[in-house]
Amino acid sequence: MNLLIISEAFFPEGSGGELTTYLHAKLLHNNGVNIRVITASSSSISKSKIDGLTIYNVIRRKPTKYSIVNKILPLLKGSLRHLFEWADVIYMTGWFPAIPFIKHMFKKPVVVHLHSSFPACPIGASYNLAKDSLCTLNSVFPKCAKCIVSYERFKETNTLETIISSLLNSTIGLAYINFLKHADAAVFVSRYQKNLVLRRLPTIADRSFVIYNPLPKLPHVPVRGDDLGYFGGISYLKGFHTLIRAWFEVHSKHDSKLHIALAKKLLEHKATFEKMKIILHDKLSGHAYDEVYKNIRAVLVPSVAPEALPYVVSEACLRGRVIIASRIGGIPEQVKGLEGVRLVESGNVDELSEMIEEVLSMDWEEVVELGMRNRRGILRKFDNIRIINKLIRLFEKVMD
Repeated sequence: MNLLIISEAFFPEGSGGELTTYLHAKLLHNNGVNIRVITASSSSISKSKIDGLTIYNVIRRKPTKYSIVNKILPLLKGSLRHLFEWADVIYMTGWFPAIPFIKHMFKKPVVVHLHSSFPACPIGASYNLAKDSLCTLNSVFPKCAKCIVSYERFKETNTLETIISSLLNSTIGLAYINFLKHADAAVFVSRYQKNLVLRRLPTIADRSFVIYNPLPKLPHVPVRGDDLGYFGGISYLKGFHTLIRAWFEVHSKHDSKLHIALAKKLLEHKATFEKMKIILHDKLSGHAYDEVYKNIRAVLVPSVAPEALPYVVSEACLRGRVIIASRIGGIPEQVKGLEGVRLVESGNVDELSEMIEEVLSMDWEEVVELGMRNRRGILRKFDNIRIINKLIRLFEKVMD
């Protein structure tokens, strides 16, 4: 089988969605599928090899989901046309406006893999920041515009970019979901995400499938400390503000510290946070990431916005850690049956602080045992062989 993957970015760029695409590509390649990847990476290399995968980079600067539209036809008619003719299946994780063009020009089956609530929600969060509440995805222009303005303000976007973003996302962005009608199949990473998107586009229900994210190869990291770890940065949607308020209630009662990653904007106030036993980090990777994990007994995932299937949860399980997470989005589905996970109501400061107190009061042996049960449990739930075989069968189905 010849499979052409089209992804707006490609690992190591991007976040969880790009990691999923990379892992799928590697597993498919290892199972005999011929892979070619087209991406709009910010790298200056036009063609490269990554772990045996052939990558074609078509744009030198990082595009947005709207600026890419005027690149689609030149891409389909240009020097990479042969890749579309070569492919048996087109597997897309973005660039949704290209779907009808591909179907018309090449008559090839298209499988779309969605990793967030976009395009059902133009900002991919399905959370109304203007009202500070979950979004039903039934909104139209005025409501979405208010939410998007709030979203850009939280990101500290300048005024001009905020205006452009709110106009595009609350108009064109709301129409993007219609491109999915042209796909032969839509893949979702959780039942929660599938049901959410189908509220906006129920006509694709018969072509919608849930295939869970594959697991990265991460070793167990022994617990050598009693600190806590949070890897969501200072994002409101990730629950940073809820966490700080909950931590304020408990930090004076214990010697444990709270490690916060992706906190570059706060590093100039490092001394102030240290008084609250908070250790700030920039982006963690490699040895630095492992060192933080060695010092923590539990990972916190206090998201207020629903996530489809967050990798931070899977990674914490693979590392052998107890988890405190919000009962929201795809997380309950992801951790069902795992004994070392404690779920709390999203945004509930009191419940979160009580659960932090409980985990910090656990015996070390109990923490280690629950962490190992999480690791064993996640490996059983999300078996990579089973996941990739399901994806291959879907490709074969759309080829019939």
